[in-house]
Amino acid sequence: MNARYAASAAHEDDARVRDFLSDTLALWRVAGTVAAGESPIVAVIRAATGAIVEVERPQQADMPFRWLVRSRGSEHARPCASLAGLLSGIRGALGVERGGAVRIAPTPSDA
Repeated sequence: MNARYAASAAHEDDARVRDFLSDTLALWRVAGTVAAGESPIVAVIRAATGAIVEVERPQQADMPFRWLVRSRGSEHARPCASLAGLLSGIRGALGVERGGAVRIAPTPSDA
C-alpha cells in the first residue's frame, strides 16, 4: 500500500469516527460539537458543559490500541482498542451516565 493511499484511507476513517461521535452525542442527549483536530488528533469534542475531550491516534505504529481519549488539561490518556472502548472513555470523560441495560426477551405466550 502506498503512503498516499494510506493517508487518504486514514483521513476517511477519521471522518467516519467524527460522524459516529456526533451521532453518539445526540443519542446520549449531550449538547456539544465534534470537530477535526490537528494530526494526530482525530476529533475534539466540546460539550455545552465546558468539557473538552480529544480523541487521538497513537504516534507509535506498534501500539496495541487505535485511539487515546484525553480530557483537555489532563496528562492521563485512556487507551482504547475498539469503538466500544472509545465510547466508554468518552462517556467517562464527559460524565455521561451509562443508563440501564436493554433486555430483550420473547413475549410470554398465551397458554
